[in-house]
Amino acid sequence: MIHSENLYSNDCSNISYISEINTLYLEFIGKIDSDEYKEAYGKLLEFIVSKNIDAVIADQTKSQGSTMDSRAWLVVKWLPEVKKQIGDKRILLAGISEAKFGFKKVISQYVEQTFKKMTALPVESFSNIDDAIKWIKASKS
Repeated sequence: MIHSENLYSNDCSNISYISEINTLYLEFIGKIDSDEYKEAYGKLLEFIVSKNIDAVIADQTKSQGSTMDSRAWLVVKWLPEVKKQIGDKRILLAGISEAKFGFKKVISQYVEQTFKKMTALPVESFSNIDDAIKWIKASKS
């Protein structure tokens, strides 16, 4: 793992900055409270804009999932705000989930497809952070 600097934490999430690749790393942990979920994504957007980020890695491997309301909010409220604030800037989005099948896999695929449709940003899923970082480095060169 390359060096990262922690920017923000709450009870269910951490946001770190990986300066080497100008990337934010959002990690969800345990049971995710709806307000904390929204707060984490709000902070993420602030950092995307203030640091002029090239990529975001969202890691769900330690999460016990979020509510349907939270995911709906992400698509209906947060995504349009991202588009408004970054304009035509191209940001890579990498999702990390160990789910190979079942409900968690279906949810992560749904969110990934929705992001692709609504933003036209490159979105990929990986089973670990090393592969996500390799993709980001390859995409930037």
